[in-house]
Amino acid sequence: MKYKSNRSLLTPLGKVLVFWPLLLLLVSSYTGCQYTAPLALTSTSMGVAYYYTNIAEKTFCYNLDRINRSVLLALKEMGFSICDQSMDEGEGTIKAETEELDIVIKLKKITHKCTKMKVKVREGIIIDKATAIEIICQTENAAKKLLYNKAGDCTFKVTMAPLSWPLTHEEIELIDGLPPKEAIRQGRVKDSPYVVDGKRYVPMSMKEAREYREEGIASWYKGGGRGKVSGYMTANGEVFNPDGLSAAHRYLPLPTYVRVTNLENHKSIIVRVNDRGPFRGGRVIDLSVGAARRLGFYRKGTARVLVETVRVEE
Repeated sequence: MKYKSNRSLLTPLGKVLVFWPLLLLLVSSYTGCQYTAPLALTSTSMGVAYYYTNIAEKTFCYNLDRINRSVLLALKEMGFSICDQSMDEGEGTIKAETEELDIVIKLKKITHKCTKMKVKVREGIIIDKATAIEIICQTENAAKKLLYNKAGDCTFKVTMAPLSWPLTHEEIELIDGLPPKEAIRQGRVKDSPYVVDGKRYVPMSMKEAREYREEGIASWYKGGGRGKVSGYMTANGEVFNPDGLSAAHRYLPLPTYVRVTNLENHKSIIVRVNDRGPFRGGRVIDLSVGAARRLGFYRKGTARVLVETVRVEE
């Protein structure tokens, strides 16, 4: 008995039914036409769904605030100009642009731990699928770097800076024998020795840091050393926020949380030590502008303080 091919079963009508989704996708990609269908294409690398409605989307296991901040960081890192943003009752819209692209991003709270993100990118009437998916991928990368730590009754939001940003203390020459940004990229900063103006500093161990307690003079700084107050990274690669509650220390591991008490007025706060310094004047700690204001010595410039480490919940 001879084998009989089943090719005849694929009738002309059958061929149309099999291949019509591909034809619709090709048409919509080049004309910008929107077609609502239950099918979707998926980016295998990041799990991004891209529908025939020309909208890329993904659900994240992060809250709305975290994704909103991550989107802004991703857009900035990709060089897009943010032209409008709004947030209202669990939903948000962010609009960005370049000379050729128009970008609309929709965020929606699903639960207190989950957020849906939708991205649509147009170049005139052409839909830019690749850029839409990349925005979602970069947002996820940013969200992974955006950390929240709790020390005492304070919750600290931590954001990693782009490596292209300058350090707050550009006089740092080496960290663990490497150029500072290479050490940051490799994660070799925490308690590694470093060199400033030819002098080698050796931070204390984690065990020593747990017992750290010292009195001395505190000062404050605003980053960069040239009056700039934004766009700088700390010695462990975090975004320096002059209005936040952070500090620089020569010997504590990065990061470490300490309670700083102003011994002149007895005001006390917890700060995150994420930078190196101060390197002059015999001072024990350099605080951000926001921390100095909270401790009541911003106008005076310095104060005698007690610095002691505290435990942190990750």
